[in-house]
Amino acid sequence: MCTIHQPSSEAFHYFDRLILMCDGNIIYQGDAKGSATYFRKIGKPVPRFANPADYFMKILAINYPKQDADEEKIKELNNQYHAFLEKAINAENNTVRLEAPK
Repeated sequence: MCTIHQPSSEAFHYFDRLILMCDGNIIYQGDAKGSATYFRKIGKPVPRFANPADYFMKILAINYPKQDADEEKIKELNNQYHAFLEKAINAENNTVRLEAPK
């Protein structure tokens, strides 16, 4: 595990797993290659030819002291990630069905 602040697009290409945080909240955790797809699904697509790491830093940046807009952004990103997790958990639960003991 390592922390890299704003890696180059070349370095980002070599990442396997990724955790993105905003104000101490996990906003994305998963395959680095799936991060752009996730952000596209929540309405924040990575621009073509952009370095994903630079774009994520821009999206996740918070101004301090926090203003109402910053609090709303944190809440929205948090809600979207929790909805994403809930959907993934429900899908997994639907694929694993154990018979009740007899």
